[in-house]
Amino acid sequence: MFCTDTHGDAIDNRTAKAFFDRKKDFKPDIVIHGGDAWDFQSLRRGASADEKACSMLDDYKAGCLFLERLYKGNHKNYFLWGNHDWRIHDVADGTDGPRADAAQMIIEKSNYLFRKYKVHTTPFCSRSGVLKLGKMAFIHGYCHAANAAKKHAEVYGGSASHVFAGDLHADIHWQSASLDPVICQHVPCMTDLNPGYARRNINKLKHSQGWAEIYANKDEIKYQVIKGDKYGKFKAFDTIKVY
Repeated sequence: MFCTDTHGDAIDNRTAKAFFDRKKDFKPDIVIHGGDAWDFQSLRRGASADEKACSMLDDYKAGCLFLERLYKGNHKNYFLWGNHDWRIHDVADGTDGPRADAAQMIIEKSNYLFRKYKVHTTPFCSRSGVLKLGKMAFIHGYCHAANAAKKHAEVYGGSASHVFAGDLHADIHWQSASLDPVICQHVPCMTDLNPGYARRNINKLKHSQGWAEIYANKDEIKYQVIKGDKYGKFKAFDTIKVY
């Protein structure tokens, strides 16, 4: 199972409940969080006065609670640091001593959580922030333009036939026109569809909530994006029929 962009205390509780109900039934062998487990909106470049006043503690606690619930179970666990998550690393590397110390404490606490649940992590980095599992590559996302899925497929396809990404908060699919096609699938988010900072951004009209389920072996890869409908319902199909 691949989920992404939960954004701390901005998580959509209806989506989270549906996801965990499904996880209980699905019993995945591998669980991957695609990044932005935390929002850290007060650290956003260009943050408003109201955003700067928001509690990082509430945001951080909510993100940790989701990750702990996600990673409990008999499965392999992975986490891809996202651009929102990585804001805390940028502060830790800054020149403001007290803020840097506080940020470092948050990083150390996060790393303790990852060690506790044996989570393999990748940094937010376009070169090293890639998780490769067989013929699949997983990234948080490094392009935001209209052709982001195409660009990600071109850059991270290589030996991978499937690239799974988050970041765009939308269900976006792109497939190359070739004898050995590369597919890039951006997976929906699990957060509020109307974030305050995107008030004027019409791209948010493409946003949706959900997750991805992947069936993979040495011969083939099949997946489905579980996306909420206009009634807030999530429908999954376990049986893939062949005719």
